Amino acid sequence: MPAPDQINLSYSHPRSASVLAVAAGGLALCVIFLYIRPGQNGPNTMIPGGLSEFAAIFGAILFAFYCVILAKDLLNSNVIVSVGREGVFDRRIATGWIPWNAVRDISIVDHHSQKALLFKLSNSEDAQRALRRKIFGVARNNALGSPREFYIEAGRLNGGFAALHSAVTRFHSIV
Repeated sequence: MPAPDQINLSYSHPRSASVLAVAAGGLALCVIFLYIRPGQNGPNTMIPGGLSEFAAIFGAILFAFYCVILAKDLLNSNVIVSVGREGVFDRRIATGWIPWNAVRDISIVDHHSQKALLFKLSNSEDAQRALRRKIFGVARNNALGSPREFYIEAGRLNGGFAALHSAVTRFHSIV
């Protein structure tokens, strides 16, 4: 059986569901604290307008937004990262294929306590066109704002880092 010309990776639904369950638990806990107001008439009373009430409201809003983002990712069954003979296409940070001839070097790095692949780019027009401008958190930009390298984290992808690493090594060498 011939090897596929393109390998597609999507979000890992079990992992996203478990993170969503934890976030929903945090949301429920914040709402319960607001409802029962622990320490009522005691030394640890939740004072209206106080710091503990603010923390519970802030936590509820934060967890609610995070639950919406996670639910959107959980419902998304589309391909997130594609690796093929043309190059690599991470839909989170690029608008098109980044060709292999624009990739100068690929290495394994520890990014925010998880393994990731660091793609170092040559000064190619193809790579600059494909990547979104001013990508923060996953790319290092040069003085003009164009990315010169970017990370692909596989923590939330099906198969994790092993699947991403295997897909990339099928088409390009990793240092």
